Amino acid sequence: MRCLIFAAMGTAAATTVLALTASCGTVPETTASAASAAPETGTGGVLHLRVAAAPLQRDVPRIGLNLGTPTYWGAEQLAANVLMNPGFEGHIDRALVQVAEVRGAIFHEARADLGRPDGFWRGAGYDVRTGGAAGQDGTLVDSRRQDRRGLPSFTVQPPPRGLAPGDIVALTQRDEVSAPAFWWVAEAQRPFVRPAADTRPGSPGGRSLRLQGRSSGVAVHSYLDSRGQMAGVLLPVEGDWRLGFWARAEGEATLHVRLARAGRPPFVDEEVALTTAWREVIVPFTTAADRAAGTLDLAFTVRGRGAVLLDDASLRSTADDGPWRRQVVETLQRLRPGYLRDWAGQLGDTVDNRLAPPFARRTTRYRPGGLGETLYSYGLPEFLALCEEVGARPWIVLPTTLSDAEAARLGVWLQTHAAGFDDVVVEFGNENWNPLFQAAGITDGDRHAAAAARALAALRAAAPDLSLHTVVNGQHVRPDESMRVLRAATSVDGVAVAPYLLHQLPAGLSPAAQRDLLFADDHAPIRRLHADGAEVSVYEVNLHTTGGDASAGERQALVAGAAAGSALAANLLRSWVAGVRRQCVYVLAGFEARLDDASGTVPLWGVVRDLTGPPRLRPTGLAMALLNEVAAGDLHVLTGDHGLLGCAFHAAGRWSAVLVNPSDILRRVALYLPDGGDRRRVRRLHATTPGATNESADSVLVVDADVEVVDGAVTFDLDPYGLVVVTATTLPNTDGANP
Repeated sequence: MRCLIFAAMGTAAATTVLALTASCGTVPETTASAASAAPETGTGGVLHLRVAAAPLQRDVPRIGLNLGTPTYWGAEQLAANVLMNPGFEGHIDRALVQVAEVRGAIFHEARADLGRPDGFWRGAGYDVRTGGAAGQDGTLVDSRRQDRRGLPSFTVQPPPRGLAPGDIVALTQRDEVSAPAFWWVAEAQRPFVRPAADTRPGSPGGRSLRLQGRSSGVAVHSYLDSRGQMAGVLLPVEGDWRLGFWARAEGEATLHVRLARAGRPPFVDEEVALTTAWREVIVPFTTAADRAAGTLDLAFTVRGRGAVLLDDASLRSTADDGPWRRQVVETLQRLRPGYLRDWAGQLGDTVDNRLAPPFARRTTRYRPGGLGETLYSYGLPEFLALCEEVGARPWIVLPTTLSDAEAARLGVWLQTHAAGFDDVVVEFGNENWNPLFQAAGITDGDRHAAAAARALAALRAAAPDLSLHTVVNGQHVRPDESMRVLRAATSVDGVAVAPYLLHQLPAGLSPAAQRDLLFADDHAPIRRLHADGAEVSVYEVNLHTTGGDASAGERQALVAGAAAGSALAANLLRSWVAGVRRQCVYVLAGFEARLDDASGTVPLWGVVRDLTGPPRLRPTGLAMALLNEVAAGDLHVLTGDHGLLGCAFHAAGRWSAVLVNPSDILRRVALYLPDGGDRRRVRRLHATTPGATNESADSVLVVDADVEVVDGAVTFDLDPYGLVVVTATTLPNTDGANP
């Protein structure tokens, strides 16, 4: 993709160059001996690379991708119907309690910051997930934010027998009476907006929204694309669109519908004639260019002495004929992920809600807080359909709050609906070790293992014919703890970790010193896990440069710059060679992330800058796409102490390879593939400067490199901090699950 001409960078980065072949204890003996030899340089300093005879791994899948959490405000607008909570449905609160003390029918939470208002959990259900009382359930009679020691307390009926300190209890509260989340009403108008049990004919949902008219009007709003001027338009309303909803009137009331971007003429602005019978209203409209940033506002306004009931609203481009925006599908087809991971914050969800159609799906929350902690996500039916459409295998994150019966019910559903996939990964929760998720995570390793084993065993028993791979998650830097959880989680297949790179960026570093950090090898923990016999997967990986005191300019040029793509590729290569098979980059879309000190933002973690039109991939996305041109098949390391990171793949009788140059020195490479050097194509990352980004224009590209065939070797230049892939001119279909 890019030239990466870094002539002014100096040579400091060369001190950290590591050969992949020397980094893994499981390299075949022939390769290990070759790795200790002097660099194979011929005339003109050419590096001669050959392929180890024995494969290091068999049938390696392509690099996967986290699909991510949808948002109404940012780049993560994934569904074709861009309205969130389109059925005006209710809400689910679900959380885990780690018991600190038990006194009869009352037990106490161990963390004060997880408390909810007094009475919040009154009438909720509880289900004990670990310990001697595991499997017992009942109802919460009452709850208090604080007891005499400042800890949350819960009164239950019946009291679970054998409940003890340290046990994990899941709580589930359903709210069907509050106003729907992701629909905004002015404070003074809230008494006039209420949910109603009356739904449109054939609705899969359970309620509608009733707006009681006033002479001054009562309005409900859906806001979209509200990130602001820095990001620009992230959801362009261009071409042919369609606004649809169901409505009916009670008494003398009028309905006005308006869709507009702040400060711009409206796309839709009209009165809607209604009767007392439910009516589906379709408003088609066509727009030209929509490139002036501003919040999109869809407003339903009711006036008069009657009321209007609204149900099942949609706003979508007519070019989107399925559940997903075409930009999402096209981007994934370009990236060709081997897996899609469905982590979307669903730790507080139920199985019924995960399987519900969009108009019936409720919002969920697992942490204390308001709208900022509330989620509305895609469901598993749409997710599996997307996996099938783009040729990816599903990686499903199981909510930690599920009961045994729910886990079994999900297994029954997957047995039927995921039968066509040759590998289905199911992960118990997300980062249970991370206190950030403790409201629905299990930080204690023994209890994490016990709860995971219980839920995953129930799911597996209900899906005996499914090609299932179950995993617990562990902290990358604590391999011993991860291994302990895996060993204690009986019948679980493996552990998943997240080897993020470059967590901190200090200010004032030279470009060479910055890239020393960027390309540093931090895979010793994964090698440790692999050596201990663990089946290791990578659930998330990308740059994680939210720490340090570097300025915004220093940070963006490195994090979103050309070399970041090569660094991500280097990380993925190291994981392959360390024994990892399944890997998922984080994440499809994400314009920016907040810095640790809240002083600003950094362009992480989306591998696309936005989803506004033809995919504009960031360098990390371009690197993933390049890797997936060659990945799949048997993985072989490249022999010789050549100072490069690389490997070769053999599939369908053909050979391909990927190489990363982690130094500031241009390398001339002669690659000897077992089937010769004829009919080879070499593609590379190309950029004019090391800090070039794709944030405002496509400055980082994928281009064909100049190639020579000399004495049976494919010979080409590998730029400083560059990435190349070597393929046959006609690529075979190397993966039966991924057309």
